Amino acid sequence: MNGKNKVVALLRQQPYSRVALAQATGLGKPALTKVTRMLAEEGLIRENPGADTDSSDRTGRPATELALNEGHYFSVAMYVSIEGVSAYLQDVSGKVHRSLSQPWQVSFKEGNLFSPSVFSAKLQALVGSLCAGHGIEVNVLKSLCIATQGKIAQHTGIIYQSQLLDEQNVPLASMLEEALGVPVHLYNIAWCSTFYFNAFNQFEDSYIALLLGYGLGTGICVDGRLIAGPDGLAPEVSHLTYDKHGPVCYCGALGCAEQYVTYNAIFEQAEQAGITLKGATPVEKLHHISELLNVGNPAMQAIINQAGDVLGYIAVQLMAMLDVRHIYLNGETAILHEYLGATIKEALERHGSTQAIASRLAITYEPDTDVATRGLLELTNRSFSV
Repeated sequence: MNGKNKVVALLRQQPYSRVALAQATGLGKPALTKVTRMLAEEGLIRENPGADTDSSDRTGRPATELALNEGHYFSVAMYVSIEGVSAYLQDVSGKVHRSLSQPWQVSFKEGNLFSPSVFSAKLQALVGSLCAGHGIEVNVLKSLCIATQGKIAQHTGIIYQSQLLDEQNVPLASMLEEALGVPVHLYNIAWCSTFYFNAFNQFEDSYIALLLGYGLGTGICVDGRLIAGPDGLAPEVSHLTYDKHGPVCYCGALGCAEQYVTYNAIFEQAEQAGITLKGATPVEKLHHISELLNVGNPAMQAIINQAGDVLGYIAVQLMAMLDVRHIYLNGETAILHEYLGATIKEALERHGSTQAIASRLAITYEPDTDVATRGLLELTNRSFSV
Protein backbone atom coordinates (compact mmCIF):
# COMPACT_ATOMS: atom_id res chain seq x y z
CA MET A 1 0.00 0.00 0.00
CA ASN A 2 1.53 3.33 -1.05
CA GLY A 3 1.68 6.42 1.15
CA LYS A 4 -1.44 8.03 -0.30
CA ASN A 5 -3.51 4.92 0.26
CA LYS A 6 -2.19 4.51 3.80
CA VAL A 7 -3.27 8.05 4.65
CA VAL A 8 -6.68 7.68 3.00
CA ALA A 9 -7.32 4.36 4.79
CA LEU A 10 -6.62 5.97 8.16
CA LEU A 11 -8.65 9.12 7.44
CA ARG A 12 -11.56 6.94 6.39
CA GLN A 13 -11.81 5.86 10.03
CA GLN A 14 -11.41 9.30 11.64
CA PRO A 15 -9.61 12.66 11.26
CA TYR A 16 -5.90 12.67 12.15
CA SER A 17 -3.34 15.34 12.92
CA ARG A 18 -0.19 15.30 10.80
CA VAL A 19 1.85 14.08 13.76
CA ALA A 20 -0.58 11.23 14.41
CA LEU A 21 -0.57 10.32 10.71
CA ALA A 22 3.22 10.20 10.67
CA GLN A 23 3.20 7.86 13.66
CA ALA A 24 0.48 5.62 12.22
CA THR A 25 1.91 5.39 8.69
CA GLY A 26 5.62 5.42 9.48
CA LEU A 27 6.15 8.16 6.91
CA GLY A 28 8.77 10.81 7.57
CA LYS A 29 7.83 14.48 7.62
CA PRO A 30 8.97 15.25 4.02
CA ALA A 31 7.17 12.17 2.63
CA LEU A 32 3.99 12.88 4.57
CA THR A 33 4.01 16.52 3.49
CA LYS A 34 4.29 15.45 -0.14
CA VAL A 35 1.48 12.90 0.21
CA THR A 36 -0.94 15.25 1.97
CA ARG A 37 -0.19 18.03 -0.53
CA MET A 38 -1.08 15.72 -3.44
CA LEU A 39 -4.27 14.58 -1.73
CA ALA A 40 -5.26 18.19 -1.04
CA GLU A 41 -4.61 19.18 -4.67
CA GLU A 42 -6.90 16.34 -5.76
CA GLY A 43 -9.59 17.65 -3.42
CA LEU A 44 -9.60 14.47 -1.33
CA ILE A 45 -8.66 15.96 2.04
CA ARG A 46 -9.27 19.15 4.00
CA GLU A 47 -7.99 20.73 7.18
CA ASN A 48 -10.18 20.80 10.29
CA PRO A 49 -9.25 22.96 13.29
CA GLY A 50 -8.78 20.38 16.05
CA ALA A 51 -9.99 20.63 19.61
CA ASP A 52 -7.15 18.62 21.09
CA THR A 53 -3.65 19.85 21.78
CA ASP A 54 -0.97 18.12 19.77
CA SER A 55 1.58 16.79 22.24
CA SER A 56 4.43 17.65 19.87
CA ASP A 57 3.34 21.28 19.59
CA ARG A 58 5.27 23.11 22.30
CA THR A 59 3.15 26.24 21.89
CA GLY A 60 0.07 24.34 23.06
CA ARG A 61 -1.90 25.51 20.03
CA PRO A 62 -4.86 23.35 18.93
CA ALA A 63 -3.77 20.73 16.43
CA THR A 64 -5.01 20.95 12.85
CA GLU A 65 -6.62 17.69 11.81
CA LEU A 66 -6.89 16.32 8.30
CA ALA A 67 -10.17 14.76 7.16
CA LEU A 68 -11.47 13.15 3.97
CA ASN A 69 -13.84 15.05 1.72
CA GLU A 70 -16.97 13.30 0.52
CA GLY A 71 -18.07 12.99 -3.09
CA HIS A 72 -14.82 11.82 -4.71
CA TYR A 73 -13.75 8.51 -6.28
CA PHE A 74 -16.92 6.43 -6.46
CA SER A 75 -17.13 2.64 -6.41
CA VAL A 76 -19.93 0.07 -6.24
CA ALA A 77 -20.23 -2.82 -3.80
CA MET A 78 -22.71 -5.56 -4.68
CA TYR A 79 -23.95 -8.36 -2.40
CA VAL A 80 -25.46 -11.21 -4.43
CA SER A 81 -27.16 -14.23 -2.84
CA ILE A 82 -29.93 -16.69 -3.63
CA GLU A 83 -32.35 -14.25 -2.01
CA GLY A 84 -31.53 -11.25 -4.18
CA VAL A 85 -28.99 -8.53 -4.79
CA SER A 86 -28.13 -5.37 -2.86
CA ALA A 87 -25.86 -2.71 -4.33
CA TYR A 88 -24.19 0.32 -2.75
CA LEU A 89 -22.64 3.38 -4.37
CA GLN A 90 -19.96 4.79 -2.07
CA ASP A 91 -17.20 7.36 -2.28
CA VAL A 92 -13.59 7.27 -1.12
CA SER A 93 -14.60 8.40 2.37
CA GLY A 94 -16.76 5.30 2.76
CA LYS A 95 -20.03 7.24 2.63
CA VAL A 96 -22.83 5.31 0.89
CA HIS A 97 -24.65 7.79 -1.35
CA ARG A 98 -27.21 5.44 -2.84
CA SER A 99 -28.32 1.84 -2.44
CA LEU A 100 -30.71 -0.51 -4.23
CA SER A 101 -32.03 -3.95 -3.31
CA GLN A 102 -33.87 -6.36 -5.59
CA PRO A 103 -35.18 -9.83 -4.67
CA TRP A 104 -34.94 -12.50 -7.36
CA GLN A 105 -38.36 -13.27 -8.79
CA VAL A 106 -37.49 -16.92 -9.45
CA SER A 107 -37.23 -20.16 -7.48
CA PHE A 108 -33.75 -21.61 -7.86
CA LYS A 109 -34.84 -24.88 -6.24
CA GLU A 110 -37.13 -25.44 -9.22
CA GLY A 111 -34.20 -25.18 -11.60
CA ASN A 112 -34.80 -21.59 -12.73
CA LEU A 113 -31.11 -20.73 -12.93
CA PHE A 114 -29.58 -17.77 -14.76
CA SER A 115 -27.41 -18.14 -17.80
CA PRO A 116 -24.10 -16.27 -17.39
CA SER A 117 -25.12 -13.66 -19.97
CA VAL A 118 -28.48 -12.97 -18.31
CA PHE A 119 -26.89 -12.84 -14.87
CA SER A 120 -24.21 -10.42 -16.07
CA ALA A 121 -26.84 -8.23 -17.76
CA LYS A 122 -28.88 -8.01 -14.55
CA LEU A 123 -25.85 -6.88 -12.56
CA GLN A 124 -24.89 -4.37 -15.26
CA ALA A 125 -28.39 -2.89 -15.19
CA LEU A 126 -28.26 -2.47 -11.43
CA VAL A 127 -24.89 -0.70 -11.61
CA GLY A 128 -26.29 1.58 -14.29
CA SER A 129 -29.35 2.42 -12.17
CA LEU A 130 -27.19 3.25 -9.16
CA CYS A 131 -24.96 5.58 -11.13
CA ALA A 132 -27.80 7.24 -13.03
CA GLY A 133 -29.63 7.88 -9.78
CA HIS A 134 -26.63 9.82 -8.51
CA GLY A 135 -25.96 11.61 -11.79
CA ILE A 136 -22.64 9.97 -12.67
CA GLU A 137 -21.47 7.79 -15.55
CA VAL A 138 -20.57 4.15 -14.97
CA ASN A 139 -17.12 4.63 -16.49
CA VAL A 140 -16.07 7.00 -13.68
CA LEU A 141 -16.26 4.20 -11.12
CA LYS A 142 -12.95 3.18 -9.62
CA SER A 143 -14.11 -0.40 -9.10
CA LEU A 144 -17.03 -2.81 -8.84
CA CYS A 145 -16.75 -5.37 -6.04
CA ILE A 146 -19.14 -8.32 -5.85
CA ALA A 147 -19.63 -10.70 -2.94
CA THR A 148 -21.52 -13.87 -3.76
CA GLN A 149 -21.88 -17.47 -2.67
CA GLY A 150 -20.59 -20.63 -4.26
CA LYS A 151 -17.16 -21.85 -5.27
CA ILE A 152 -15.48 -18.54 -6.02
CA ALA A 153 -11.93 -18.10 -7.34
CA GLN A 154 -11.39 -14.67 -5.84
CA HIS A 155 -8.00 -14.05 -7.44
CA THR A 156 -9.14 -14.83 -10.99
CA GLY A 157 -12.77 -13.69 -10.82
CA ILE A 158 -14.19 -17.06 -11.89
CA ILE A 159 -17.29 -18.68 -10.40
CA TYR A 160 -16.63 -22.40 -10.57
CA GLN A 161 -20.03 -23.30 -9.16
CA SER A 162 -23.07 -21.37 -7.96
CA GLN A 163 -26.68 -22.03 -7.03
CA LEU A 164 -27.59 -19.06 -9.23
CA LEU A 165 -26.01 -20.13 -12.52
CA ASP A 166 -26.78 -22.87 -15.02
CA GLU A 167 -23.13 -23.17 -16.04
CA GLN A 168 -19.86 -23.79 -14.24
CA ASN A 169 -16.50 -22.01 -14.60
CA VAL A 170 -18.07 -18.62 -15.39
CA PRO A 171 -15.50 -15.78 -15.76
CA LEU A 172 -17.90 -13.23 -14.29
CA ALA A 173 -15.30 -10.58 -13.43
CA SER A 174 -13.89 -10.42 -16.96
CA MET A 175 -17.40 -10.44 -18.48
CA LEU A 176 -18.40 -7.41 -16.41
CA GLU A 177 -15.09 -5.62 -16.97
CA GLU A 178 -15.52 -5.94 -20.73
CA ALA A 179 -19.12 -4.71 -20.59
CA LEU A 180 -18.67 -1.84 -18.13
CA GLY A 181 -15.06 -0.77 -18.63
CA VAL A 182 -14.52 -0.86 -14.85
CA PRO A 183 -12.16 -3.05 -12.77
CA VAL A 184 -14.18 -5.86 -11.15
CA HIS A 185 -13.29 -7.86 -8.04
CA LEU A 186 -15.11 -11.01 -6.95
CA TYR A 187 -15.30 -12.21 -3.34
CA ASN A 188 -16.85 -15.07 -1.42
CA ILE A 189 -19.41 -13.80 1.10
CA ALA A 190 -17.81 -15.76 3.95
CA TRP A 191 -14.44 -14.24 3.05
CA CYS A 192 -15.98 -10.77 3.49
CA SER A 193 -17.15 -11.68 7.00
CA THR A 194 -13.80 -13.12 8.03
CA PHE A 195 -11.98 -10.14 6.54
CA TYR A 196 -14.11 -7.80 8.65
CA PHE A 197 -13.42 -9.81 11.81
CA ASN A 198 -9.71 -9.72 11.06
CA ALA A 199 -9.59 -6.01 10.18
CA PHE A 200 -11.77 -4.48 12.88
CA ASN A 201 -12.29 -6.87 15.79
CA GLN A 202 -9.76 -7.73 18.47
CA PHE A 203 -9.98 -11.45 17.80
CA GLU A 204 -7.28 -14.01 18.44
CA ASP A 205 -4.57 -14.46 15.85
CA SER A 206 -5.99 -17.86 14.87
CA TYR A 207 -9.68 -18.72 14.57
CA ILE A 208 -12.40 -20.28 12.43
CA ALA A 209 -15.44 -18.22 11.41
CA LEU A 210 -18.62 -20.05 10.40
CA LEU A 211 -21.21 -18.01 8.49
CA LEU A 212 -24.59 -19.71 8.94
CA GLY A 213 -27.61 -18.52 6.99
CA TYR A 214 -28.99 -19.34 3.55
CA GLY A 215 -25.62 -21.02 2.93
CA LEU A 216 -22.66 -22.38 4.87
CA GLY A 217 -19.53 -20.26 4.64
CA THR A 218 -16.20 -20.65 6.38
CA GLY A 219 -13.22 -18.42 6.96
CA ILE A 220 -9.92 -19.36 8.58
CA CYS A 221 -7.34 -17.06 10.10
CA VAL A 222 -4.01 -18.53 11.22
CA ASP A 223 -1.38 -16.37 12.91
CA GLY A 224 -3.19 -13.24 11.81
CA ARG A 225 -3.34 -14.20 8.12
CA LEU A 226 -6.50 -15.19 6.26
CA ILE A 227 -6.24 -18.43 4.30
CA ALA A 228 -7.25 -18.11 0.65
CA GLY A 229 -5.02 -20.34 -1.49
CA PRO A 230 -3.43 -19.52 -4.87
CA ASP A 231 -6.77 -18.93 -6.65
CA GLY A 232 -8.61 -17.56 -3.63
CA LEU A 233 -10.87 -20.61 -3.35
CA ALA A 234 -10.05 -21.64 0.21
CA PRO A 235 -11.57 -22.56 2.52
CA GLU A 236 -14.46 -24.45 0.92
CA VAL A 237 -16.24 -26.78 3.36
CA SER A 238 -19.91 -26.50 2.42
CA HIS A 239 -19.59 -29.51 0.11
CA LEU A 240 -17.72 -31.81 2.47
CA THR A 241 -19.62 -35.10 2.50
CA TYR A 242 -21.34 -35.62 5.83
CA ASP A 243 -23.48 -38.59 4.78
CA LYS A 244 -22.89 -40.35 1.45
CA HIS A 245 -26.50 -41.53 1.57
CA GLY A 246 -27.86 -38.07 2.40
CA PRO A 247 -29.99 -35.65 0.35
CA VAL A 248 -28.96 -34.56 -3.12
CA CYS A 249 -27.06 -31.27 -3.16
CA TYR A 250 -27.29 -28.73 -5.98
CA CYS A 251 -23.66 -29.63 -6.79
CA GLY A 252 -24.85 -33.15 -7.71
CA ALA A 253 -23.29 -34.96 -4.75
CA LEU A 254 -25.10 -36.61 -1.84
CA GLY A 255 -25.09 -35.52 1.78
CA CYS A 256 -23.07 -32.30 1.51
CA ALA A 257 -22.73 -30.42 4.80
CA GLU A 258 -24.69 -27.45 3.47
CA GLN A 259 -27.80 -29.64 3.07
CA TYR A 260 -28.19 -29.84 6.85
CA VAL A 261 -27.30 -26.44 8.29
CA THR A 262 -28.80 -23.69 6.12
CA TYR A 263 -31.95 -22.17 7.54
CA ASN A 264 -33.95 -23.34 4.53
CA ALA A 265 -32.75 -26.91 5.14
CA ILE A 266 -33.75 -26.63 8.80
CA PHE A 267 -37.16 -25.18 7.88
CA GLU A 268 -37.79 -28.04 5.41
CA GLN A 269 -36.88 -30.65 8.00
CA ALA A 270 -39.20 -28.98 10.50
CA GLU A 271 -42.04 -29.08 7.97
CA GLN A 272 -41.37 -32.75 7.27
CA ALA A 273 -41.54 -33.38 11.02
CA GLY A 274 -44.97 -31.74 11.17
CA ILE A 275 -43.76 -28.56 12.86
CA THR A 276 -45.41 -25.31 11.77
CA LEU A 277 -42.99 -22.44 12.31
CA LYS A 278 -44.29 -18.99 13.15
CA GLY A 279 -42.98 -15.89 11.41
CA ALA A 280 -42.73 -14.35 7.97
CA THR A 281 -38.95 -13.97 7.85
CA PRO A 282 -36.12 -16.46 8.43
CA VAL A 283 -35.08 -14.64 11.62
CA GLU A 284 -38.61 -14.81 13.03
CA LYS A 285 -38.79 -18.54 12.25
CA LEU A 286 -35.39 -19.13 13.85
CA HIS A 287 -36.54 -17.36 17.01
CA HIS A 288 -39.57 -19.67 17.07
CA ILE A 289 -37.22 -22.64 16.73
CA SER A 290 -35.28 -21.31 19.73
CA GLU A 291 -38.53 -21.20 21.71
CA LEU A 292 -39.30 -24.80 20.73
CA LEU A 293 -35.84 -25.89 21.84
CA ASN A 294 -36.27 -24.10 25.16
CA VAL A 295 -39.41 -26.11 25.92
CA GLY A 296 -37.75 -29.36 24.86
CA ASN A 297 -39.54 -30.12 21.58
CA PRO A 298 -37.95 -33.51 20.71
CA ALA A 299 -38.39 -33.28 16.92
CA MET A 300 -36.81 -29.84 16.80
CA GLN A 301 -34.00 -30.94 19.10
CA ALA A 302 -33.19 -33.82 16.75
CA ILE A 303 -33.01 -31.47 13.74
CA ILE A 304 -30.75 -28.93 15.46
CA ASN A 305 -28.59 -31.64 17.03
CA GLN A 306 -27.93 -32.99 13.55
CA ALA A 307 -27.07 -29.50 12.25
CA GLY A 308 -24.68 -29.04 15.17
CA ASP A 309 -23.15 -32.45 14.52
CA VAL A 310 -22.48 -31.45 10.90
CA LEU A 311 -20.73 -28.28 12.09
CA GLY A 312 -18.82 -30.38 14.61
CA TYR A 313 -17.75 -32.71 11.80
CA ILE A 314 -16.38 -29.70 9.90
CA ALA A 315 -14.66 -28.37 13.01
CA VAL A 316 -12.98 -31.72 13.60
CA GLN A 317 -11.54 -31.76 10.07
CA LEU A 318 -10.18 -28.23 10.38
CA MET A 319 -9.00 -28.26 13.98
CA ALA A 320 -7.22 -31.59 13.63
CA MET A 321 -4.94 -29.83 11.13
CA LEU A 322 -4.77 -26.35 12.66
CA ASP A 323 -3.91 -25.22 16.17
CA VAL A 324 -7.06 -23.10 16.42
CA ARG A 325 -8.92 -22.70 19.68
CA HIS A 326 -11.69 -20.27 18.83
CA ILE A 327 -14.77 -20.54 16.62
CA TYR A 328 -16.97 -17.57 15.75
CA LEU A 329 -20.58 -18.19 14.73
CA ASN A 330 -22.21 -15.51 12.60
CA GLY A 331 -25.28 -15.24 10.38
CA GLU A 332 -29.00 -15.72 10.91
CA THR A 333 -28.86 -19.40 11.92
CA ALA A 334 -26.26 -18.55 14.57
CA ILE A 335 -29.22 -17.31 16.63
CA LEU A 336 -29.25 -20.96 17.75
CA HIS A 337 -25.62 -20.72 18.89
CA GLU A 338 -26.20 -22.14 22.38
CA TYR A 339 -27.51 -25.42 20.99
CA LEU A 340 -25.19 -25.58 17.98
CA GLY A 341 -22.13 -24.72 20.08
CA ALA A 342 -22.81 -27.47 22.60
CA THR A 343 -23.13 -30.06 19.84
CA ILE A 344 -19.94 -28.84 18.14
CA LYS A 345 -18.03 -29.38 21.38
CA GLU A 346 -19.53 -32.85 21.78
CA ALA A 347 -18.30 -33.77 18.29
CA LEU A 348 -14.79 -32.57 19.12
CA GLU A 349 -14.78 -34.55 22.37
CA ARG A 350 -15.67 -37.76 20.50
CA HIS A 351 -12.57 -37.63 18.29
CA GLY A 352 -9.17 -38.49 19.70
CA SER A 353 -7.36 -35.94 17.54
CA THR A 354 -9.44 -33.05 18.93
CA GLN A 355 -10.29 -34.14 22.48
CA ALA A 356 -7.53 -32.03 24.02
CA ILE A 357 -8.57 -29.00 21.97
CA ALA A 358 -12.24 -29.36 22.96
CA SER A 359 -11.54 -28.56 26.59
CA ARG A 360 -9.86 -25.28 25.62
CA LEU A 361 -12.17 -24.33 22.76
CA ALA A 362 -14.11 -21.06 22.93
CA ILE A 363 -17.20 -20.60 20.76
CA THR A 364 -18.38 -17.00 20.37
CA TYR A 365 -21.61 -15.74 18.85
CA GLU A 366 -21.37 -12.59 16.72
CA PRO A 367 -24.94 -11.19 16.57
CA ASP A 368 -24.31 -8.62 13.83
CA THR A 369 -25.79 -10.22 10.70
CA ASP A 370 -24.43 -7.41 8.49
CA VAL A 371 -20.78 -8.35 9.04
CA ALA A 372 -20.38 -9.68 5.48
CA THR A 373 -21.79 -6.46 4.00
CA ARG A 374 -19.52 -4.35 6.19
CA GLY A 375 -16.56 -6.44 5.10
CA LEU A 376 -17.53 -6.05 1.44
CA LEU A 377 -17.80 -2.26 1.76
CA GLU A 378 -14.35 -2.07 3.32
CA LEU A 379 -12.86 -4.40 0.68
CA THR A 380 -14.38 -2.10 -1.94
CA ASN A 381 -12.74 0.88 -0.24
CA ARG A 382 -9.39 -0.89 -0.51
CA SER A 383 -9.86 -2.22 -4.04
CA PHE A 384 -8.33 0.76 -5.85
CA SER A 385 -5.44 3.16 -5.47
CA VAL A 386 -5.87 6.91 -5.12
